[in-house]
Amino acid sequence: MAIPQVFIATCLAALYFLAVHTRLQPPSIEYTAGQCAIRPFEDLYTCHASPTDHLPGQSPGSWGLWDWKPVCFHGHTNQAHDPTYCLVSSAGYNDGHGVSIVAVKEGIQYYYDIIFKNVALSSGLKQPTARSYEKRAIPGKGVGILATKAIARGETFMTSFPAIIFDNEVRNFLEESPDIYYLYQRAEDQLANPQRVMSLAKSVGGGGQPLEAILRTNSHVGQINGRATALVYPEVARLNHACNPSALARLSSTNLAMDVIATRDIAVGEEITISYIDETMTTAERRKLLHSTFGFKCFCKLCSASRDVVKVSDENRVRLAEIWSTFSQAREGRIAFGIGEVRDLASEVERLAIVENLGPSTLKRYFHDLMRTLFEHGDIASAILYAQKALHLAEEFDGAVDVDGLQRALRHNLEILQTYV
Repeated sequence: MAIPQVFIATCLAALYFLAVHTRLQPPSIEYTAGQCAIRPFEDLYTCHASPTDHLPGQSPGSWGLWDWKPVCFHGHTNQAHDPTYCLVSSAGYNDGHGVSIVAVKEGIQYYYDIIFKNVALSSGLKQPTARSYEKRAIPGKGVGILATKAIARGETFMTSFPAIIFDNEVRNFLEESPDIYYLYQRAEDQLANPQRVMSLAKSVGGGGQPLEAILRTNSHVGQINGRATALVYPEVARLNHACNPSALARLSSTNLAMDVIATRDIAVGEEITISYIDETMTTAERRKLLHSTFGFKCFCKLCSASRDVVKVSDENRVRLAEIWSTFSQAREGRIAFGIGEVRDLASEVERLAIVENLGPSTLKRYFHDLMRTLFEHGDIASAILYAQKALHLAEEFDGAVDVDGLQRALRHNLEILQTYV
């Protein structure tokens, strides 16, 4: 396919601007591809201990860890005290799928530790030969993921690694920067298989830059190494949204893997879904957020239900919010009620959460807070019961990972609670 002349002119103009203003400045010292020389920035250019094999044409060579020469630049005001950001890429990461990373220079070492220091992670986690799912076209949704065999509740059936890692602070200041096209285009081009990312849905505009549109529509935003970061997991991004989903996605900050776990039994041929938003919201709240953030209207089973069913569901969710507000006011000492009322409200919360089929992530949070509320009102036995329920869910869906540290906290809480018995 011929490259449009407008695109060529845009690229030349961008490169000219960069040459004149030198805002995006790669390190000035030239390095020979594949050679481990003395580096002025050891944290950025630490040499890989063993050679990395790449397919012909996959990358132009090797600069220390990375398969393209790192590009580093100052943010915001271009002053000396501004943070320095770097774009680095690896073609060998995740079994040759590759990754492009834009992060603060000091954080590059963190990603090096995750990508290269653990051999199992540097090659990616290989999926089983016979997967439990496949990608298919779904009428009205584009592409989705369908189960090819029965998947049991609690089963981890998908593990994905990021293809794009992008510091959110960089994204924010690039919105007004002429360097935006150069940086985004380079991050895209340096992927081993750019189409794996660029073929994802772009339902929300990204200022004319396709990769930013993909980040807005498909990325998981989380705290990575203490910084708000957008990560794109191409396999997980194919999972469509449902307000009562059949699975949840779990990010591990220790290796950046994202596991997808079934929250209930999933039948052969059933579409596998996750929730993109807080599942406790009402129908109107969900529709507004989904449309403004992702650009679509939800037609999942819950949203497509009869008016009466939707009305009851919304009333249940409003009631859950009311009870939670009551508990918050009680903890702040603004209202007081007896232990009998606390027990009744706790039972109502559990009943409504189950009726609304809220997922394990929400339930374990509810149970944890109920434990605390009941303890504060002197009901030790009930507090222990809800701590055990929360711990059971955390163990079932987080396993040994203990992503958010909740299991450790709950075990500690149970030890303390037992001293009151």
